[in-house]
Amino acid sequence: MRVLITGFDAFGKDDYNPTFEAIKLMDTANNNLELVKLELPTKFIAAKEQLLSHLDKNTYDAIILTGQAAGRSEVTLEKYTLNIMNSKIEDNDQYQPRDQVITAAGPDLYASGLDLSSMASYLSSNDIPSSISYHAGTFVCNSTYYSLLNYIKEHKLSSQGLFVHVPIIDQQVKNYKADTPFVSLEHIVKAFEVIIKFLENNL
Repeated sequence: MRVLITGFDAFGKDDYNPTFEAIKLMDTANNNLELVKLELPTKFIAAKEQLLSHLDKNTYDAIILTGQAAGRSEVTLEKYTLNIMNSKIEDNDQYQPRDQVITAAGPDLYASGLDLSSMASYLSSNDIPSSISYHAGTFVCNSTYYSLLNYIKEHKLSSQGLFVHVPIIDQQVKNYKADTPFVSLEHIVKAFEVIIKFLENNL
């Protein structure tokens, strides 16, 4: 099985993004799995362009996008992605779209084709509290996810796509309110590895 997993670079008030840092630590010692790791910029346009350019040259059974969501206490599996960009803050290109569509000819939303209920149960059974989210926001995470699922549909690929949001980690807490939930980097590494294991067992 061939899987692409992506994370973002740091943005906003953070000088650290746990997603790609965790991805770099993932165990790839599995002869049945080819795991490709890709860091994306936290930029609406560049993230989409880099991801789709990569997919033009490579094919995968599954593409897992990951991002941080400060304030969430669990690993959350994003069911839907909306055809909208609307940001309260600038991205890393100082771009701040307001109520703009991602793809003019695209549908209002896409849904992941994966069995997220079973995936969430599998994560929980492996000591990773998780849940399904029905709104991926309207920032770069959602925009990149929509672009991915739209690409899969337009190119009639058999690939499965998913976006996974994770909490912040302990070393980021200084930038947030004292009661902001956090986990360890090792927890996120394990979560990503369990998701990959689920895909190996179910695709």
